Amino acid sequence: MEDQLYVSYVNYLTHGVLPQRLPSTKSNFVSAASKFSLDPELGSLMRNGKQVLKTSELDVVWRQLHSHSGTRKMWKRVNDRFYFRGGERWVREKTRSCVACAHKNNSIWPAHISPLRPIKCTPKPFWRIHLDLCGPFPKSKDGNAYVGIAVCGFLKYVEAKGNFIFINIIYIIIIILTSK
Repeated sequence: MEDQLYVSYVNYLTHGVLPQRLPSTKSNFVSAASKFSLDPELGSLMRNGKQVLKTSELDVVWRQLHSHSGTRKMWKRVNDRFYFRGGERWVREKTRSCVACAHKNNSIWPAHISPLRPIKCTPKPFWRIHLDLCGPFPKSKDGNAYVGIAVCGFLKYVEAKGNFIFINIIYIIIIILTSK
């Protein structure tokens, strides 16, 4: 709540004095003021048992309650103790501006992930083959340090070979594909 409006509500509730400049009509101000009360111990404005925050107090409350726990938990912590209009939106904007909260749980931002699209292919065995080369591994008795894997996209048939044979197959496939 703006500091000037806060002071206007406190003056109206303690002394019954309307402010010189009303934010709207007299009846609207009186109706809005009836939702607030004064806490004699704290000397502050209260609404629904929660302390009403002035705009100037928001950053202090943020520093005291912020624990990089994310928007929902932070809003719950603030809302349990304090009231201020537009509070949930303010907490959401503040947590977005916090680098640690933005990267909470090292999550990937879903907005940057494009949806998966299927590759159009004629559904025939061995029409599409997925190739991968894994390694280097400790050398085997045959001297293989790499393992080549081929998977049929339709049957999901897997074939794995040592590096000598598989690398030759890859070279042949590359030569065939580039010669077209």
